[in-house]
Amino acid sequence: MDLTALYASLSPTHAVISPCNLWIASLSRSGHVLIRNIETLELQHVFLLNPDFVQKATWLFWITRRDSLETTQICVASLDKAFVLDFRQEYFYATIDCNRDHVKRIECSPLGQLLFFSEIHNKVTIWTLESKKGFVVSHPKGDIDQAVAFHPYSNLCSMLIRKFGSDFLNFYQTSLDGTWNLERNYKLPTIDASSVSWSPNGQWLVVQDVTLNTVIHIFSDPGIFLFSYKVEDDLQLGFSKTQWSPDSSLLALCSLQNSTIFILDTQTFSPTFQLQHNFDQPFALNCWQEDLSSEYKLTYQRAPWPTAMRTLNEHERCEVFFNADNSFVASFTLQQKNVVWIWNLQSQLLDTILIQQQPVEHLSWHPTSPHCLMIQTKHAKPRIGQEMQSILNCSIYFWSYKWNEPRVITIPKSDFFIQKAQWLHAAHHLHSPTVLISAKDAYIIAYLLESEEEMSSQLVLSQGSLNEELETTQTIHIPAK
Repeated sequence: MDLTALYASLSPTHAVISPCNLWIASLSRSGHVLIRNIETLELQHVFLLNPDFVQKATWLFWITRRDSLETTQICVASLDKAFVLDFRQEYFYATIDCNRDHVKRIECSPLGQLLFFSEIHNKVTIWTLESKKGFVVSHPKGDIDQAVAFHPYSNLCSMLIRKFGSDFLNFYQTSLDGTWNLERNYKLPTIDASSVSWSPNGQWLVVQDVTLNTVIHIFSDPGIFLFSYKVEDDLQLGFSKTQWSPDSSLLALCSLQNSTIFILDTQTFSPTFQLQHNFDQPFALNCWQEDLSSEYKLTYQRAPWPTAMRTLNEHERCEVFFNADNSFVASFTLQQKNVVWIWNLQSQLLDTILIQQQPVEHLSWHPTSPHCLMIQTKHAKPRIGQEMQSILNCSIYFWSYKWNEPRVITIPKSDFFIQKAQWLHAAHHLHSPTVLISAKDAYIIAYLLESEEEMSSQLVLSQGSLNEELETTQTIHIPAK
């Protein structure tokens, strides 16, 4: 493992990587928007906003455009105001005032349009910066997280609508001038649609029904309803989540009943096999348990098969994640929260389980290296002891089928409690997998080396060093409005 210096950021926005993988943006307590080169980590662009606004900021994200290779615009937003900045046009900025209609969620379309979901009124406003126009769509299903899905290659947008006591799926043709033309409108055979998502290849769209119903609704491009699919199994409960494989050949349905994962072949939309979270199945090839040594060092140790573990509740959610080439999936359940299950999709068998000290928060496969999995756990409680709590909260975990054993990265700074971790798509340091790790007021870059025997790090976070960088970097002042 190799670590960089610490760089300033704020919670809850943290640091964000540009989709083109060239820039890292973060906020500072003094109101600065800091944009660093991802290769050199040098401070390249600085904007200064009102510090009071920045302290209240809830969102920091890059504005993506499908037709542009480089991302240059970034949005900083609170519940009542948003600023859009462009470091290629440094004196251009846009302000969107939401003071009379607070925002509860913001999304970005592939055309660079901003979707503001109202907290009070049942509407979403689509803002187009170039034309300075806003387009309003009424009655979106605002009580779910995944009510909008953009086609990965065309300008088609699908949106779940709740109107007249029924659920509808609207298909809009979007354009750069800010107009959204309604092309198709389907009344769904359910009143409780819970999510909508396109397959990565854009061929299929699936609408997930309420968790009490074991049905998904399948559409084809450009929004043609095909059929509703019901799992032919004796299920009393539906699905908590659906997940596409990266190549769109598989669709995972996470059942609430027994936390079973049904893997569907998207050529026929029929189950090919099931993944079951129980310890009665054939043993996994590998079982590892996180261990804290007497020297307060975290490692993984070989462990016996955990037959004594508590059996699953019949009704429990699970999460599933495909790796980049569909060779493995990783999962965890909310019942056995500290167990990571890693499945080999070629053999359709459980390959490895990892038993963590703390409940699992999130799993993430490397976007291009299919062998590397990152595990982030929830923060430890103070009752376990301050030193142990600090070590657990400063640690993040990795598994690879190329390694002899899983690895633990512990940031050697006792108050660096990890809140977010994300892969960098292209590693520039020794061609190794690279991770951006964020804490409350700083972030760091970690490089996973072939050998973990040596580590060189420069853990320094001083306002003085940031002030020196600010003195030598042009700062664009954005007026407070």
